[in-house]
Amino acid sequence: MVQGTLSRRGFFRNLSSAGLAAASVPRQSRSQPEDLPPGMTTGWGVPGAAGEITVGSSTQLLCDDFLISRGSAPGRDYAVHVAFNVAPVKKEEQPVMLPGRDAPWEKTGMYWVCVLQDGGRYRCWYNTSRYTARLPEYPHQRPVDKDQVVHMMVAYAESDDGITWRKPIVNLVDIDGSKANNVVFVGDTDRYTEGGVVFIDPTARSDERYKMVFASRFGLKGAYSGDGLRWSLYPRTAEVRGLDTQNVANYDPILRRYVAYVRSNALNYGGLDVGLHPVAPTGRGRAVARMESPDFQNWSPAEIVLAPDIQDGLDMDFYTCPCSRYQDVHFMLPSAYYHWSGKLNLQVAVSRDNRQWVRPTRATLVDNGGAGSYDEFRIYAGPGILPSGRDRLTIFTRSGQGPHPGSVDASYKAGPWKNWSGLPEGCMGRVMLKRERIVGIEARSEPGVFATRPLVFAGRRLRVNVEPIGPDPQLRVQLVQSEGRGIKLVPGRAFADSDPITADDLDAVVRWQSGPDLGPWSGRPVRLQFQLRSTRVYAFQFLD
Repeated sequence: MVQGTLSRRGFFRNLSSAGLAAASVPRQSRSQPEDLPPGMTTGWGVPGAAGEITVGSSTQLLCDDFLISRGSAPGRDYAVHVAFNVAPVKKEEQPVMLPGRDAPWEKTGMYWVCVLQDGGRYRCWYNTSRYTARLPEYPHQRPVDKDQVVHMMVAYAESDDGITWRKPIVNLVDIDGSKANNVVFVGDTDRYTEGGVVFIDPTARSDERYKMVFASRFGLKGAYSGDGLRWSLYPRTAEVRGLDTQNVANYDPILRRYVAYVRSNALNYGGLDVGLHPVAPTGRGRAVARMESPDFQNWSPAEIVLAPDIQDGLDMDFYTCPCSRYQDVHFMLPSAYYHWSGKLNLQVAVSRDNRQWVRPTRATLVDNGGAGSYDEFRIYAGPGILPSGRDRLTIFTRSGQGPHPGSVDASYKAGPWKNWSGLPEGCMGRVMLKRERIVGIEARSEPGVFATRPLVFAGRRLRVNVEPIGPDPQLRVQLVQSEGRGIKLVPGRAFADSDPITADDLDAVVRWQSGPDLGPWSGRPVRLQFQLRSTRVYAFQFLD
């Protein structure tokens, strides 16, 4: 958490009564201007803020502690024997896109991927590269040796289903005397465009509808396009210490800012500045920093918002920062890089305000494949948690061959995973999740209980997204209301009246002995209390 930024409670109390999904601008503290410059905050708490959360009939994800009460009613609202955990995922057994196949200009491999759903299709911008001779007009190109440099470019592909991809010939960039390729962008004078993350700007004029951020040899740079294919550079460059890999940006309609998350090497630890013998800090490794801008050109200084700690182990840091908004919650799926083994897999961080980040669990969301698999060692998520039909979500990943260079463990031997022998390194994979299931709250064999903070809802029924995770699963729900410093049960809506939910169900309707109707309590502050065993619950929603 970055000290001084607006708290999740303070931020969301500012949202309109239409619910958490409302894209309104938050009311500011009376002592602050309404339109805050980058880096400025309203502080903790907002005058006149309500004590309850208006959720309306929008879906509420139980992916962090924002909605959860902690002891507001003595002895009744503490969360007991529950924990956050990640949802199960399904990976494609084989890559969905390979480098070099039908694209011989992709000489050195496929790198970072970015996929959007746009115009009824999947559109992908990805890095490919090639080695070229040094050219005097490009003195800052990344060297390979004294005679060669690496030329990293952004290429384009598209798909109707996310599985079968085509690389259209766009005739935009000359490679070896021919424009018959799918390369759409080569960067600026350093000819090195790493990352190439694209997003659609809802506030921009038509010729700047698509925006891109990328890491150049000079810093973080931006570009714009009217069609996602023909790109022009913005003039400014933002300097970031340790900038590398894939960096992410988007427009936040609530903050009314462009927000970027970048890889930073500015994290230090072990310093001591007291007593007679101060000790200088040392570098801790890679971390995630945040920047924001009112115009996509003038960026605030990068401030670290997500970093590994002692619980992660001293050989781990965060390699990437893919950030996506899903159901009005911001998710980041950073690659945890373990230096000894050279492996990278995906973890989860969550933010409600696009400023402060928490890690609800240290569990791995997407783990490496087994020996011989294409993702045995390195998995990097691209930005985007994309709907795939009504009940599925898709995350596209990039995998690399073998351990990350520089790993300590030298026991790796090349296995049979690269069954596309002769093609360059790297490929794109696909991971599938069920709707709303990224992180949830679970209880194992010992029954657990947790409660929400006061909610104001609109609707007549309560839907829950629930999954059994062990023998004899069940979930019960009761409604309570505040009474002085304690609570009172809503008649007929207690645990004893609740029909247990035992099946795997994305849309289970909570029922009590007298039925599911909650209409009499719509628009009035209530708390939900959940009692569960061998069950994980991901979300709830009040239905009209």
